Amino acid sequence: MTNSFLKLATEGNKAAILKQQIICQYILGGDSSITDLSKAVNLSVPTVTKLIGELIDEGFVHNFGEQGTAGGRRPNIYGLNPYAGYFVGVDLRKDSVMMAVINFKGQLIDETTVDFLMDNDPRSLDRLCDVIQNFIRARKIARDKVLAVGVNISGRVNSQTGYSYSYFFVEEQPLTMLLEERLGTTVYIENDTRAATYGEYMYGDAHSEKTMLYINASWGLGLGMIIDGKIFYGKSGFVPAKTKGVRYADDPEADYFLIKELTPSFLDGISGTYKDPDGYFICEKDPEGFEQFEATFPAKEKQKLPGQLF
Repeated sequence: MTNSFLKLATEGNKAAILKQQIICQYILGGDSSITDLSKAVNLSVPTVTKLIGELIDEGFVHNFGEQGTAGGRRPNIYGLNPYAGYFVGVDLRKDSVMMAVINFKGQLIDETTVDFLMDNDPRSLDRLCDVIQNFIRARKIARDKVLAVGVNISGRVNSQTGYSYSYFFVEEQPLTMLLEERLGTTVYIENDTRAATYGEYMYGDAHSEKTMLYINASWGLGLGMIIDGKIFYGKSGFVPAKTKGVRYADDPEADYFLIKELTPSFLDGISGTYKDPDGYFICEKDPEGFEQFEATFPAKEKQKLPGQLF
């Protein structure tokens, strides 16, 4: 069994995307015949038959056999194979981390909460990965059966690029990349409020609604929105600066270096490089002089209040 189509779908492969649509329909609508499935996903019966055959060969879909009807030919019923793989969810909270694992059919296998104090540094990230690894090992799940790990984290998160701009922005790499290197599997991140909003929409009392608001009162107050059945992300207008011809001197291919045109098309035909001002690093270039300069200010004690990360 291979999970290649899951990766191909994120890369825009048409057949893989159609398979993903079929999987989603099974998640939302449950087991069904090929005829009913083809109507639900608006594809021809031959196309669905071919894709279902491939998904069966890959181990994601199971043929449950014929089902009795009031009359006529009994159709074969197909559905998700619960043992095809597992998904691990990780919810980072103020002083703990909650983890859960579901099978491919979305059924909860196990969940637990572990004490965890999050600091914004690489060591804390390593400790988090150790906690996740221990959770997976304790459930005796084979490594190749873990199809993905989803991590919910508070603050500014770009789920498309994999960057977290509030926490663990420590190596100027996407947080998903740092986690994948340590966990050895595909990782997705999402803002905790948006993730909770979608979870409530899919499995809570509001699953039949097309529009809903979700208020998250935990670290602070967060608001998530479902509009016309889709999670609302809004639009910041910021894009990677390199797409507009502006490069960051220390990392020309950086996706995290963002830019926004206040006047549309203002940067058309313009290219350049941004370099950090020398004054930004004066404490590194002249530590003794910087320390003398700091000493001219009244001494202040840094206090860490309850709930403050750094």
